[in-house]
Amino acid sequence: MIRTLALDDITLQVRESVSRRLADGLAATSSAPSEHAAAWAALAELGALGVLLPESEGGLGGGISSAVAVLEPLGRHSVLVPFLDGLCVPAAIAGRVTNTAGLGDRLANAINGGAPVVLAWAEPGAGWMRVPLLTRAESVAGGWVLSGFKAAVRWAGEASAIVVSAAVDDGVGLFLVPVGAQGMSILSYATADGGRAADLRFEGLQLPKDARLDDGNGAEALGFALDAGAALSLAEAVGAMDACLDMTISYLGAREQFGAPLSRLQALQHRLVDAYALCETAWSMAHDAASALAEGVPAAERAMRISVAKAHAGPAGRRVGQEMLQLHGAIGMTMDYPLGRRLARLTLLDLGFGDSDWHLARVVRLLGEAE
Repeated sequence: MIRTLALDDITLQVRESVSRRLADGLAATSSAPSEHAAAWAALAELGALGVLLPESEGGLGGGISSAVAVLEPLGRHSVLVPFLDGLCVPAAIAGRVTNTAGLGDRLANAINGGAPVVLAWAEPGAGWMRVPLLTRAESVAGGWVLSGFKAAVRWAGEASAIVVSAAVDDGVGLFLVPVGAQGMSILSYATADGGRAADLRFEGLQLPKDARLDDGNGAEALGFALDAGAALSLAEAVGAMDACLDMTISYLGAREQFGAPLSRLQALQHRLVDAYALCETAWSMAHDAASALAEGVPAAERAMRISVAKAHAGPAGRRVGQEMLQLHGAIGMTMDYPLGRRLARLTLLDLGFGDSDWHLARVVRLLGEAE
Protein backbone atom coordinates (compact mmCIF):
# COMPACT_ATOMS: atom_id res chain seq x y z
CA MET A 1 0.00 0.00 0.00
CA ILE A 2 1.21 3.51 -0.83
CA ARG A 3 1.05 5.24 2.51
CA THR A 4 4.21 7.39 2.64
CA LEU A 5 3.48 9.68 -0.32
CA ALA A 6 3.91 13.35 0.66
CA LEU A 7 3.89 12.63 4.41
CA ASP A 8 6.56 14.34 6.49
CA ASP A 9 8.83 12.47 8.92
CA ILE A 10 6.91 13.53 12.05
CA THR A 11 3.60 12.34 10.62
CA LEU A 12 5.10 9.02 9.59
CA GLN A 13 6.68 8.50 13.02
CA VAL A 14 3.43 9.28 14.82
CA ARG A 15 1.51 6.92 12.56
CA GLU A 16 3.91 4.05 13.15
CA SER A 17 3.92 4.63 16.90
CA VAL A 18 0.13 4.72 17.06
CA SER A 19 -0.18 1.60 14.91
CA ARG A 20 2.24 -0.36 17.11
CA ARG A 21 0.47 0.74 20.29
CA LEU A 22 -2.99 -0.15 18.99
CA ALA A 23 -1.79 -3.54 17.79
CA ASP A 24 -0.52 -4.26 21.32
CA GLY A 25 -3.75 -5.51 22.87
CA LEU A 26 -6.09 -2.69 21.81
CA ALA A 27 -7.11 -3.71 18.29
CA ALA A 28 -10.58 -5.14 17.83
CA THR A 29 -10.78 -8.93 17.78
CA SER A 30 -14.54 -9.17 17.26
CA SER A 31 -17.49 -7.08 16.13
CA ALA A 32 -18.80 -6.66 19.67
CA PRO A 33 -18.88 -3.10 21.09
CA SER A 34 -15.92 -2.21 23.29
CA GLU A 35 -15.03 0.50 25.77
CA HIS A 36 -12.96 3.39 24.48
CA ALA A 37 -11.36 4.39 27.80
CA ALA A 38 -8.29 2.14 27.62
CA ALA A 39 -7.41 3.13 24.06
CA TRP A 40 -8.02 6.82 24.81
CA ALA A 41 -5.69 6.66 27.81
CA ALA A 42 -3.03 4.78 25.82
CA LEU A 43 -3.07 7.34 23.01
CA ALA A 44 -2.84 10.17 25.54
CA GLU A 45 0.15 8.50 27.23
CA LEU A 46 1.79 8.13 23.83
CA GLY A 47 1.24 11.84 23.18
CA ALA A 48 -0.60 11.12 19.94
CA LEU A 49 -3.81 12.95 20.88
CA GLY A 50 -2.00 16.27 20.71
CA VAL A 51 -0.55 15.80 17.24
CA LEU A 52 -2.73 18.50 15.68
CA LEU A 53 -2.59 21.16 18.43
CA PRO A 54 0.09 23.89 18.59
CA GLU A 55 3.05 23.36 20.87
CA SER A 56 1.94 26.40 22.89
CA GLU A 57 -1.18 24.42 23.86
CA GLY A 58 0.67 21.23 24.76
CA GLY A 59 0.41 19.61 21.34
CA LEU A 60 3.00 18.42 18.83
CA GLY A 61 2.36 21.29 16.43
CA GLY A 62 1.65 19.15 13.39
CA GLY A 63 -1.43 21.07 12.30
CA ILE A 64 -4.94 19.86 11.58
CA SER A 65 -3.98 17.68 8.59
CA SER A 66 -1.51 15.68 10.71
CA ALA A 67 -4.49 14.00 12.41
CA VAL A 68 -4.41 11.46 9.56
CA ALA A 69 -1.43 9.90 11.35
CA VAL A 70 -3.76 8.86 14.18
CA LEU A 71 -6.97 8.29 12.25
CA GLU A 72 -5.63 5.82 9.69
CA PRO A 73 -4.33 3.38 12.36
CA LEU A 74 -7.58 3.80 14.31
CA GLY A 75 -9.49 2.67 11.23
CA ARG A 76 -7.09 -0.15 10.43
CA HIS A 77 -7.27 -1.63 13.94
CA SER A 78 -10.97 -0.80 14.39
CA VAL A 79 -10.42 1.14 17.60
CA LEU A 80 -13.24 3.58 18.27
CA VAL A 81 -12.31 6.66 20.32
CA PRO A 82 -13.62 10.27 20.18
CA PHE A 83 -10.52 11.60 18.43
CA LEU A 84 -12.25 12.78 15.24
CA ASP A 85 -15.39 14.24 16.81
CA GLY A 86 -13.97 15.12 20.22
CA LEU A 87 -10.61 16.66 19.28
CA CYS A 88 -10.17 17.26 15.54
CA VAL A 89 -13.43 19.09 14.90
CA PRO A 90 -13.35 21.38 17.98
CA ALA A 91 -9.65 22.06 17.36
CA ALA A 92 -10.60 23.23 13.86
CA ILE A 93 -13.07 25.64 15.46
CA ALA A 94 -10.46 26.85 17.95
CA GLY A 95 -8.20 27.76 15.05
CA ARG A 96 -10.86 30.01 13.50
CA VAL A 97 -12.40 31.90 16.45
CA THR A 98 -11.07 34.63 18.71
CA ASN A 99 -12.37 33.58 22.13
CA THR A 100 -10.46 30.35 22.72
CA ALA A 101 -9.69 30.49 26.45
CA GLY A 102 -12.34 28.06 27.70
CA LEU A 103 -12.23 25.85 24.62
CA GLY A 104 -8.44 25.73 24.61
CA ASP A 105 -8.32 24.63 28.26
CA ARG A 106 -10.75 21.79 27.59
CA LEU A 107 -8.84 20.66 24.49
CA ALA A 108 -5.61 20.67 26.50
CA ASN A 109 -7.30 18.47 29.09
CA ALA A 110 -8.58 16.14 26.37
CA ILE A 111 -5.16 15.51 24.81
CA ASN A 112 -3.98 14.40 28.25
CA GLY A 113 -6.70 11.76 28.40
CA GLY A 114 -9.54 13.90 29.77
CA ALA A 115 -13.08 14.18 28.47
CA PRO A 116 -13.47 15.29 24.83
CA VAL A 117 -15.22 18.38 23.50
CA VAL A 118 -17.78 17.87 20.73
CA LEU A 119 -19.69 19.97 18.20
CA ALA A 120 -23.49 19.99 18.06
CA TRP A 121 -24.64 21.25 14.66
CA ALA A 122 -27.14 18.84 13.05
CA GLU A 123 -30.83 19.40 13.76
CA PRO A 124 -33.85 17.09 13.51
CA GLY A 125 -35.32 17.00 10.01
CA ALA A 126 -32.71 19.41 8.59
CA GLY A 127 -30.50 16.82 6.86
CA TRP A 128 -26.96 18.12 6.38
CA MET A 129 -27.93 21.81 6.46
CA ARG A 130 -25.15 23.75 8.17
CA VAL A 131 -27.23 26.80 9.11
CA PRO A 132 -29.07 26.34 12.44
CA LEU A 133 -32.83 26.79 12.24
CA LEU A 134 -34.18 25.16 15.39
CA THR A 135 -31.51 26.41 17.81
CA ARG A 136 -31.33 30.09 18.71
CA ALA A 137 -29.33 32.23 21.14
CA GLU A 138 -30.91 35.45 22.38
CA SER A 139 -28.71 38.21 23.75
CA VAL A 140 -29.83 39.35 27.20
CA ALA A 141 -28.32 41.54 29.88
CA GLY A 142 -25.06 39.92 30.94
CA GLY A 143 -25.21 36.93 28.64
CA TRP A 144 -27.20 34.66 26.34
CA VAL A 145 -30.26 32.43 26.51
CA LEU A 146 -30.02 29.28 24.38
CA SER A 147 -33.06 27.32 23.19
CA GLY A 148 -33.58 24.58 20.59
CA PHE A 149 -32.61 21.08 19.53
CA LYS A 150 -29.58 19.20 18.20
CA ALA A 151 -29.55 15.62 16.88
CA ALA A 152 -27.04 12.78 16.68
CA VAL A 153 -24.21 14.51 18.54
CA ARG A 154 -21.49 11.87 18.76
CA TRP A 155 -19.87 11.38 22.20
CA ALA A 156 -22.00 14.14 23.77
CA GLY A 157 -22.65 12.05 26.88
CA GLU A 158 -18.91 11.52 27.40
CA ALA A 159 -17.85 15.13 26.72
CA SER A 160 -16.91 17.87 29.17
CA ALA A 161 -18.42 20.58 26.99
CA ILE A 162 -20.29 21.01 23.73
CA VAL A 163 -19.79 23.67 21.07
CA VAL A 164 -23.32 24.52 19.92
CA SER A 165 -24.18 26.35 16.71
CA ALA A 166 -27.15 28.68 17.06
CA ALA A 167 -28.90 31.37 15.09
CA VAL A 168 -28.16 34.88 16.37
CA ASP A 169 -29.14 38.32 15.13
CA ASP A 170 -25.94 38.67 13.09
CA GLY A 171 -25.98 35.18 11.57
CA VAL A 172 -24.51 32.05 13.18
CA GLY A 173 -22.98 31.96 16.64
CA LEU A 174 -20.86 29.26 18.28
CA PHE A 175 -21.30 28.77 22.02
CA LEU A 176 -19.36 26.69 24.54
CA VAL A 177 -21.84 24.89 26.78
CA PRO A 178 -20.62 22.79 29.75
CA VAL A 179 -22.17 19.34 29.95
CA GLY A 180 -24.59 19.27 32.86
CA ALA A 181 -25.59 22.91 32.51
CA GLN A 182 -29.08 23.63 33.82
CA GLY A 183 -31.50 23.84 30.91
CA MET A 184 -29.82 21.18 28.77
CA SER A 185 -31.12 17.60 28.55
CA ILE A 186 -29.21 14.76 26.89
CA LEU A 187 -30.82 11.63 25.44
CA SER A 188 -27.92 9.25 24.85
CA TYR A 189 -27.97 6.08 22.76
CA ALA A 190 -25.67 3.55 21.09
CA THR A 191 -24.66 3.91 17.44
CA ALA A 192 -24.29 1.13 14.87
CA ASP A 193 -20.48 1.24 15.01
CA GLY A 194 -20.36 0.65 18.77
CA GLY A 195 -19.99 4.31 19.76
CA ARG A 196 -22.38 6.68 21.50
CA ALA A 197 -24.40 9.70 20.37
CA ALA A 198 -27.11 11.88 21.85
CA ASP A 199 -29.99 14.19 21.05
CA LEU A 200 -29.86 17.50 22.90
CA ARG A 201 -32.61 19.86 24.02
CA PHE A 202 -31.95 23.40 25.28
CA GLU A 203 -34.71 25.13 27.23
CA GLY A 204 -33.84 28.63 28.37
CA LEU A 205 -30.22 27.69 29.06
CA GLN A 206 -28.43 30.74 30.42
CA LEU A 207 -24.84 31.39 29.34
CA PRO A 208 -22.37 34.15 30.23
CA LYS A 209 -21.39 36.71 27.60
CA ASP A 210 -18.00 35.09 27.00
CA ALA A 211 -19.62 31.73 26.14
CA ARG A 212 -19.74 32.88 22.53
CA LEU A 213 -16.56 31.80 20.78
CA ASP A 214 -16.77 33.71 17.50
CA ASP A 215 -16.79 37.44 16.78
CA GLY A 216 -19.27 37.31 13.93
CA ASN A 217 -17.51 34.69 11.78
CA GLY A 218 -19.42 31.74 13.24
CA ALA A 219 -20.69 30.49 9.88
CA GLU A 220 -17.17 30.47 8.42
CA ALA A 221 -15.68 28.72 11.47
CA LEU A 222 -18.47 26.15 11.49
CA GLY A 223 -18.04 25.45 7.78
CA PHE A 224 -14.30 24.96 8.17
CA ALA A 225 -14.78 22.60 11.13
CA LEU A 226 -17.32 20.47 9.26
CA ASP A 227 -15.05 20.38 6.21
CA ALA A 228 -12.21 19.27 8.49
CA GLY A 229 -14.37 16.49 9.91
CA ALA A 230 -15.35 15.34 6.42
CA ALA A 231 -11.77 15.38 5.14
CA LEU A 232 -10.16 13.70 8.15
CA SER A 233 -12.84 11.02 8.38
CA LEU A 234 -11.57 9.68 5.06
CA ALA A 235 -8.22 8.78 6.62
CA GLU A 236 -9.98 6.55 9.14
CA ALA A 237 -12.07 5.07 6.32
CA VAL A 238 -8.94 4.22 4.34
CA GLY A 239 -7.47 2.40 7.32
CA ALA A 240 -10.66 0.36 7.72
CA MET A 241 -10.76 -0.38 3.97
CA ASP A 242 -7.18 -1.65 4.03
CA ALA A 243 -7.94 -3.88 7.02
CA CYS A 244 -11.00 -5.37 5.30
CA LEU A 245 -8.92 -6.14 2.21
CA ASP A 246 -6.00 -7.63 4.18
CA MET A 247 -8.35 -9.84 6.20
CA THR A 248 -10.00 -11.11 3.04
CA ILE A 249 -6.73 -11.86 1.28
CA SER A 250 -5.59 -13.90 4.30
CA TYR A 251 -8.93 -15.68 4.55
CA LEU A 252 -9.08 -16.65 0.87
CA GLY A 253 -5.49 -17.85 1.02
CA ALA A 254 -6.25 -20.14 3.96
CA ARG A 255 -9.68 -21.41 2.88
CA GLU A 256 -9.56 -24.36 0.45
CA GLN A 257 -12.11 -25.69 -2.00
CA PHE A 258 -11.57 -28.81 -4.13
CA GLY A 259 -8.02 -29.07 -2.78
CA ALA A 260 -6.88 -25.54 -3.71
CA PRO A 261 -6.98 -22.14 -1.94
CA LEU A 262 -9.86 -19.89 -2.88
CA SER A 263 -7.32 -17.17 -3.64
CA ARG A 264 -6.39 -19.02 -6.84
CA LEU A 265 -9.80 -18.43 -8.38
CA GLN A 266 -9.42 -15.75 -11.03
CA ALA A 267 -12.88 -14.26 -10.46
CA LEU A 268 -12.04 -13.67 -6.78
CA GLN A 269 -8.64 -12.26 -7.69
CA HIS A 270 -10.33 -9.69 -9.94
CA ARG A 271 -12.59 -8.59 -7.11
CA LEU A 272 -9.61 -8.22 -4.78
CA VAL A 273 -7.77 -6.14 -7.39
CA ASP A 274 -10.82 -3.89 -7.77
CA ALA A 275 -10.91 -3.43 -3.99
CA TYR A 276 -7.18 -2.64 -3.94
CA ALA A 277 -7.67 0.03 -6.59
CA LEU A 278 -10.49 1.59 -4.56
CA CYS A 279 -8.29 1.63 -1.44
CA GLU A 280 -5.41 3.35 -3.23
CA THR A 281 -7.66 5.89 -4.92
CA ALA A 282 -9.37 6.61 -1.61
CA TRP A 283 -6.02 7.23 0.08
CA SER A 284 -4.92 9.69 -2.63
CA MET A 285 -8.20 11.58 -2.33
CA ALA A 286 -8.10 11.49 1.48
CA HIS A 287 -4.60 12.95 1.44
CA ASP A 288 -5.64 15.69 -0.96
CA ALA A 289 -8.69 16.51 1.16
CA ALA A 290 -6.56 16.79 4.30
CA SER A 291 -4.07 19.00 2.42
CA ALA A 292 -6.93 21.32 1.46
CA LEU A 293 -7.25 22.28 5.14
CA ALA A 294 -3.93 24.13 5.02
CA GLU A 295 -3.75 27.87 5.62
CA GLY A 296 -3.96 29.88 2.45
CA VAL A 297 -6.24 27.52 0.54
CA PRO A 298 -9.26 29.55 -0.65
CA ALA A 299 -12.58 28.50 0.87
CA ALA A 300 -14.13 27.58 -2.50
CA GLU A 301 -11.14 25.45 -3.48
CA ARG A 302 -11.12 23.75 -0.08
CA ALA A 303 -14.82 22.96 -0.33
CA MET A 304 -14.44 21.57 -3.86
CA ARG A 305 -11.48 19.30 -3.06
CA ILE A 306 -13.06 17.96 0.11
CA SER A 307 -16.48 17.36 -1.43
CA VAL A 308 -14.99 15.58 -4.44
CA ALA A 309 -13.01 13.32 -2.11
CA LYS A 310 -15.93 12.66 0.26
CA ALA A 311 -18.35 11.94 -2.60
CA HIS A 312 -15.98 9.29 -3.97
CA ALA A 313 -14.16 7.80 -1.01
CA GLY A 314 -17.18 7.56 1.30
CA PRO A 315 -19.21 5.20 -0.94
CA ALA A 316 -15.98 3.42 -1.96
CA GLY A 317 -15.41 2.49 1.68
CA ARG A 318 -18.86 0.97 1.97
CA ARG A 319 -18.37 -0.92 -1.29
CA VAL A 320 -15.06 -2.41 -0.19
CA GLY A 321 -16.51 -3.41 3.17
CA GLN A 322 -19.56 -5.01 1.59
CA GLU A 323 -17.51 -6.82 -1.07
CA MET A 324 -15.07 -8.20 1.46
CA LEU A 325 -17.93 -9.31 3.70
CA GLN A 326 -19.48 -11.19 0.79
CA LEU A 327 -16.18 -12.91 -0.04
CA HIS A 328 -15.96 -14.11 3.54
CA GLY A 329 -19.40 -15.67 3.47
CA ALA A 330 -21.18 -16.49 6.70
CA ILE A 331 -18.17 -16.05 8.99
CA GLY A 332 -18.05 -12.37 8.13
CA MET A 333 -21.50 -11.92 9.66
CA THR A 334 -20.64 -13.39 13.05
CA MET A 335 -20.08 -11.27 16.16
CA ASP A 336 -16.84 -13.15 16.85
CA TYR A 337 -15.25 -11.85 13.64
CA PRO A 338 -14.19 -8.16 13.43
CA LEU A 339 -15.09 -7.57 9.77
CA GLY A 340 -18.67 -6.54 10.49
CA ARG A 341 -17.47 -3.92 12.94
CA ARG A 342 -15.35 -2.29 10.25
CA LEU A 343 -18.23 -2.30 7.77
CA ALA A 344 -20.48 -0.61 10.33
CA ARG A 345 -17.86 2.07 10.91
CA LEU A 346 -17.36 2.58 7.16
CA THR A 347 -21.09 3.04 6.77
CA LEU A 348 -21.27 5.78 9.40
CA LEU A 349 -18.11 7.44 8.07
CA ASP A 350 -19.77 7.61 4.65
CA LEU A 351 -22.81 9.32 6.18
CA GLY A 352 -20.95 11.62 8.57
CA PHE A 353 -20.45 15.34 7.85
CA GLY A 354 -22.64 15.10 4.75
CA ASP A 355 -23.32 12.03 2.62
CA SER A 356 -22.22 11.57 -0.99
CA ASP A 357 -25.40 13.16 -2.38
CA TRP A 358 -24.89 16.32 -0.32
CA HIS A 359 -21.24 16.63 -1.34
CA LEU A 360 -22.02 15.96 -5.01
CA ALA A 361 -24.65 18.69 -4.89
CA ARG A 362 -22.07 21.07 -3.41
CA VAL A 363 -19.61 20.21 -6.19
CA VAL A 364 -22.28 21.03 -8.78
CA ARG A 365 -23.08 24.31 -7.03
CA LEU A 366 -19.43 25.31 -6.82
CA LEU A 367 -18.88 24.51 -10.49
CA GLY A 368 -21.88 26.67 -11.38
CA GLU A 369 -20.55 29.56 -9.31
CA ALA A 370 -17.16 29.30 -11.00
CA GLU A 371 -18.58 29.76 -14.50
